[in-house]
Amino acid sequence: MRVSASVKAAAAMLSLVCLGILGFRAYSTLALRNFQPTPVEPGEFSILAFARSGGYRIIVSNGIAHLTELRPDAEGGFENPTDDQREIEDAPRLPMREMLASLRGDTEALGTLTMSVNKLSSDDIPVNPVVWRAEDVQKALQGDRAMRARLEKDLQTTLEGQPLPVISKTALDKGILIDSPVEVTYKVEGETKHLTCRVREAYQTRFVAAVQNGLREKFARPDHLIAGVYRQEARAILDGKQSPEDVARALRARFEPDRLASLAVKPSRILSACKVLINQRHLQSIGSQCKVNALGADDCTVTLGLSDEGKMRLWKYSHDNPGFQLLVTVRGVAVAAPRIGTELSSNEVKLTQLPSRSLVQETVDLVNSVLRSRNPS
Repeated sequence: MRVSASVKAAAAMLSLVCLGILGFRAYSTLALRNFQPTPVEPGEFSILAFARSGGYRIIVSNGIAHLTELRPDAEGGFENPTDDQREIEDAPRLPMREMLASLRGDTEALGTLTMSVNKLSSDDIPVNPVVWRAEDVQKALQGDRAMRARLEKDLQTTLEGQPLPVISKTALDKGILIDSPVEVTYKVEGETKHLTCRVREAYQTRFVAAVQNGLREKFARPDHLIAGVYRQEARAILDGKQSPEDVARALRARFEPDRLASLAVKPSRILSACKVLINQRHLQSIGSQCKVNALGADDCTVTLGLSDEGKMRLWKYSHDNPGFQLLVTVRGVAVAAPRIGTELSSNEVKLTQLPSRSLVQETVDLVNSVLRSRNPS
């Protein structure tokens, strides 16, 4: 069987390409062998690596980062992300400022991050809420009479689900916030960290929710109307037409150890998957170009010039960790999250197809301000 000249040429070309790839990998390994980057903290401008091992892909839309979960593969890892731009309305939001602050050990920011990625909405939190720490709720449930009396007053319901004889409009309007501790464990630069944050969840009893529902469509709420709806819902429980809620059990379920541990899973994975590669001190120059595409939207490109250290930091991570995302942030706002499949061995990084001209300009202004302060004329 004779092989044509074109097939031979193609095979030779393929062999050269493979040898070139292997040669470059060998060169990279040699060039990076003695480079050991020191940890850096996120700054006003940051480029972070987001490993696929975290189990999430980041999608940036209008400066807001959303998380979409990757599907597990047969080997216990996660599948490569696809180009499928599925709807992100239901994806949990990744609050960038809080994530960056969490990497610095800020427990208040970590609480916000934990609530956000677990879709615990802060929209339900009233103004000047009545806050109950889980530890104090536990005391009330365990028999502390003073704590129990105060808790039942704030709930407008006994722990057995019975309505109280005296109406508190404040309790009806606000309910309580349960403030619970969540321990988040994650690794940064090979070091395991344990941080305890607090998460807050609005809670009202089933009885109070029924009263609120009866008042929902009323434009005015005079005292006699509130009292009438309250008596109607209370009578349904007292007459046995409505089963009373086990309030103690419902409260306990909010801060059971297994549930609190489950709230820590996502932030732990996210923070463990993040590594700050460079910040503004590794930048040497910046340029941008914006145009309007065929759909009438902005289409911008930002070109970053890196210092030799910045180049080496990106190169080493991309060499050691094939298949990851870069996450570019400016003052806590997500600019871009490109997926990287090759080694980044250049002093120049291009961010393309950025849809926000104003965010690009803010990035350019920030970097130029840093460069001017570093090298005053």
